[in-house]
Amino acid sequence: MVGEEEEKTSFFAGDLQSAFQWELRSRVEAWIRIRLIIAALLFLLSFLLRPTLSIPYPIVPMLAVVLLLVGFNSFSHLFLDRRFWTRRLGYIQIAMDLFIITAILQNTGGVDSPFGWLYLLLVVATGLIGGFRLTMVVAFLSLGLYAAVLLGQYYFYLPHYHVGHLATHADVGFRNVELVSFSLLSNAFAFIATGVIAGYVAEIAEQRKRQVEAASRHYNEAILRRVTAAQEEERKRISRELHDDTGQSLTSLLLNLEILEEENCLPSRARERIHNLQGLTASLLESLRTIISDLRPSVLDDLGLIPSLKWYLQNRIEPLGLKSSIVVHGHPVRLPEPMEISIYRVIQEAVTNVVKHACASEISIIFRFNCDRIRIITQDNGQGFMPASLPVTNKWGIVGMKERIGMLGGSLDISSSPGEGTEVIIEVPIQRERVKEAG
Repeated sequence: MVGEEEEKTSFFAGDLQSAFQWELRSRVEAWIRIRLIIAALLFLLSFLLRPTLSIPYPIVPMLAVVLLLVGFNSFSHLFLDRRFWTRRLGYIQIAMDLFIITAILQNTGGVDSPFGWLYLLLVVATGLIGGFRLTMVVAFLSLGLYAAVLLGQYYFYLPHYHVGHLATHADVGFRNVELVSFSLLSNAFAFIATGVIAGYVAEIAEQRKRQVEAASRHYNEAILRRVTAAQEEERKRISRELHDDTGQSLTSLLLNLEILEEENCLPSRARERIHNLQGLTASLLESLRTIISDLRPSVLDDLGLIPSLKWYLQNRIEPLGLKSSIVVHGHPVRLPEPMEISIYRVIQEAVTNVVKHACASEISIIFRFNCDRIRIITQDNGQGFMPASLPVTNKWGIVGMKERIGMLGGSLDISSSPGEGTEVIIEVPIQRERVKEAG
């Protein structure tokens, strides 16, 4: 019953996880398509403008292709997520673009090339995925590559193509100290200034993004906390009403049937039916007590987390044929009520999963109390599984468990492999001033 409610509660979270995976896949596919388009344009560019052809220097087509390159480059950066492994695609893209822009610069005149400003656009685009530090690194790399092209032509290591004709180049380089010095100094200032501005703006945007994400996370946690509190309050109310109303009525019915059975004037057939009704009523009363206990075990309110889990294992799990044990390390303390309820529900869900899916014969719960946190390990000797191969529908309950623990500022990890059983590891921070000694 509890497992079904947890699956329903975590349905939306599982749906969000699937939506995120679809979005991530679409981002990567878009990145690949854009890079293929850029590669095709560059291939066409290199074919039309290769230095061996005697073609006049086509400044307008070249400029159009470069603008397309820059436009697609910036657009592809927008598809990259600064989290997870897609950020590595951004690093690869930056390295590719540095090489491409340097090749364009050298093949269009070096110091005379009108395309040195492409480095500035790359520095600005870097801010979209890297922040201030990476932006400054790319700015200095751009300056270094720009200087390498100019000095390579100055010291005769690279050919110096004339702007008017690609087939004409100075095999001996060129000697113009003033032009090289002025280009290096002016571009150094431009690259570094652009890097500082772009990195600063990117850092502000990232800071705002973190603030929005933190506010959204706190808002979602507050909603989840309220929903959980409302669920527990409703469970408490239902269990109380079942106990006070339905339970009392069944108890009264059972007593009246016992009194009626003692009447001497009843025929034997009627007495037999009354006896059967007594058994049915007693069975209903026992089922009702089980439901009330599952909704809100009174031992959890009276004695705390560990005694309630001992009671749960002895009365609900061991009758199913599983051996159970609870081991406590450290000095146990009573936790705040919301924390105990959430941990109890998560462990209850983990134990339910063992009963349903693990084919285990033993289950143990290990508590480790430290000065500032509690660590709980639920382990079994079942068949185990590969977490990556778990169907999405089975992950919803796990998502709900992680949401409950995350609401407490803790973490939940699952370790399992086929034939090796499963461990559910919970770590939750505790504040000593808000706890009391477990008695």
